[in-house]
Amino acid sequence: MLIPVKWLRDFVDVSGASEVKDILLKAGFEAELVFSKEKFNGVVAAQVLKAAPIPGTHLKSCLVSDGKELCSVICGAPNVDKGQFVAFARVGAELPGGIKISKRKIQGNVSCGMIVSEKELGVGDGASGIMVLKEELPLGTPLTFQKDEMVEVEITPDRGDCLSILGIAREISFFGGKELKNPIIENIAEEGAHSGFRVERVSGSCPFYTGCLIEGVKIAPSPDWIKNRILSMGLNPQNNVVDITNMILFELGQPLHAFDADKIKSGIIRISDAVDGEKITLLDAKERALKEGLCLIRDGDRPIALGGVMGGAETGVSNTTSRVFLESAYFEPGAIYRSARYLGINSPSSMRFSRGVDPLMVKKALMRAVTLIKETASGLVKEFFHEGRVPGKQPITVRREYVRSLLGVDIPSDALANALAFAGDVQSTDGGTIKILPYSWRNDLSIEEDMVEEAVRSIGYDSIPPKYPALRRMPYGLPDPVRDREKLMSAFVASGFSEVITPDMISESRLFQNFPEVIKIKNPVSADMGVARPTLFVNLADVARHNISRGITDVRIFEGGSVFKNDSGKYTEEEMIAGMATGLVAPLSHYKSEPVDFFYVKGVIEGAAESPPVGAAMRMSVSERINAPFLENAVLFKEGGKQLFMIGEVTDKALNSFDIKKDFLTSPIIYFEFYFKNLPAVAKKYSAPPMVPASMRDLSILIKEDASFADVEKKIFESGALNLEKAVLIDLYRGAQVEEGKKSMSFRLFFRGKETLIHSDIDAQLARILKALADAFGAELRKK
Repeated sequence: MLIPVKWLRDFVDVSGASEVKDILLKAGFEAELVFSKEKFNGVVAAQVLKAAPIPGTHLKSCLVSDGKELCSVICGAPNVDKGQFVAFARVGAELPGGIKISKRKIQGNVSCGMIVSEKELGVGDGASGIMVLKEELPLGTPLTFQKDEMVEVEITPDRGDCLSILGIAREISFFGGKELKNPIIENIAEEGAHSGFRVERVSGSCPFYTGCLIEGVKIAPSPDWIKNRILSMGLNPQNNVVDITNMILFELGQPLHAFDADKIKSGIIRISDAVDGEKITLLDAKERALKEGLCLIRDGDRPIALGGVMGGAETGVSNTTSRVFLESAYFEPGAIYRSARYLGINSPSSMRFSRGVDPLMVKKALMRAVTLIKETASGLVKEFFHEGRVPGKQPITVRREYVRSLLGVDIPSDALANALAFAGDVQSTDGGTIKILPYSWRNDLSIEEDMVEEAVRSIGYDSIPPKYPALRRMPYGLPDPVRDREKLMSAFVASGFSEVITPDMISESRLFQNFPEVIKIKNPVSADMGVARPTLFVNLADVARHNISRGITDVRIFEGGSVFKNDSGKYTEEEMIAGMATGLVAPLSHYKSEPVDFFYVKGVIEGAAESPPVGAAMRMSVSERINAPFLENAVLFKEGGKQLFMIGEVTDKALNSFDIKKDFLTSPIIYFEFYFKNLPAVAKKYSAPPMVPASMRDLSILIKEDASFADVEKKIFESGALNLEKAVLIDLYRGAQVEEGKKSMSFRLFFRGKETLIHSDIDAQLARILKALADAFGAELRKK
């Protein structure tokens, strides 16, 4: 926010912009000096010696003296007149915006220079025509105009009270040790009989609403001092009434709105919520469709303003307005934030209301505005309106011991109470506790921690000596599910996968109608974040496309996160690890690398689960083909009725939908979901390192095509083979050397006994395994 130093001096005495900046930095605000000297040259003080109308035009032929020569100038300003001292741009002068003055013909008359306005010099709005100098400067004196010194302050979202000159003045007063000059605002009495105008408040989004009906208003340009304040904030002056409401917004932080009362046909101002389908055209001339719950200001039933955000186009003040209804209200911050976010409007009013305004400033700002309107636009104060009540605040108890535990220093009770006096009224100090009621404008203070922050801000961060924190060991560590997830994710990284982190919200259009029931976000940040993601596939596909389109075809990524399901109105959240892999398994290896496939991914998942940090035993008893969005040949693996993980190949249709060029791929894209919370519980026990080596044998069998790996593996361990430690599928083959209806499966078997096993011991166990497989599946030993 820009802070004009001249305006700031109405509230606190400061020497200049540099002092303001230094004090605000001490208070914890980011502040920078703004240099605003206008860039023009060749403009001097001059006098109009003659101003004769040119027949048939609105122009005047002027004779201007700049102290050196007499210049003939053609001027179209209505206020130019003989004898005036003016700002004169000589031939060759440069004005803001890159305008260069030259000799030119206008309506057949030669003009040697230009009598300029405030607007053309960039120092005013120029509404009244040329700039007439108030001082009789020596002719030819170069003119320079230095705008007011400015300081730009970065206001954090929690400090809505500092979005005003008064709010910044409070900070400077306390941290600079200066006296605050609070504005003196007097109450104004009603004049004349009541008009029958009425205000009704039925919306919970507006706890407190005030207004004033003023008649006999004369709309006119604002006085220069109001214009200059409006210009200093980057706005263009409009008229006395509108400029006063804008000035008070920046000065006191309270947004106001002025209605043309004659355009409120029903004579009733009603504050109520919108219904779906209602529409309103706002002051920006754009029509907007509304949804249920948005706060509206109505003329009876007709929407005329969006409460706390922006006024309507149909009831705004114009040059013909004579009756004004002035609004000042307190709106719930959350309600205004949702309205502004839903409609994409970030107005000065919505910015302040959504961060919280001072409820006690509502009536004061109204009285200040009415006073100024009476001074600048005449008018008769017909009636004041008050509906609802000002929201109150609750006192906060601050414990001295708690302050010490957070800051690491012991602050005496008196010093702590003095430090907190800036944040609120100290109601009591009892031993080691202080009870304090936050000031009405401090909407950022609600809990004890807020007060601790204010205490250290008041005392000064640099006054707290550095101290090493005490390190305390957590007695139980992380919860088991969190610990298991972190271990699994580390195992995936060790397998060559890269972790990605993506948003929990996505665009519904990216689901391509694969998920008919989703959880929609009521007030999405953008259209691309309209639903809570029901799958991790969409974001992972975007990451994969981003890499593949840049020539990185060996992609192995995963994410540990939550998905959100809508089961007929029942919302659930499920945590999982999901990933994608494509390309070569070992692209940088000296050996021939195989392309990523279903079994590679399955092995990575099993390896992660069985890795020493996790130590789960993966014994899938059931595997079944399923239909899964975006996938083909998808297989779901279960254990004990619980889903463990799912693997599938991304379809060509999905590749096209996510703009992944299949021609760039060296292998299919394999997608997986790992439901790690369903892993079988592992007993935490110590096992001594084996004293003897394991003996390894490979077993290749011919088996029926419909025999699943899970069933075969289970039968191997049920065969009764002694000392069998592990069985790993190392090859699966279908081809010319295998008869139709069968497949070849090769297992690597690991045996380990109490003593080193000899060949005959292992041969006997292999025979048991082969017999069990033959009995169950008709399997036979593959001989070639």
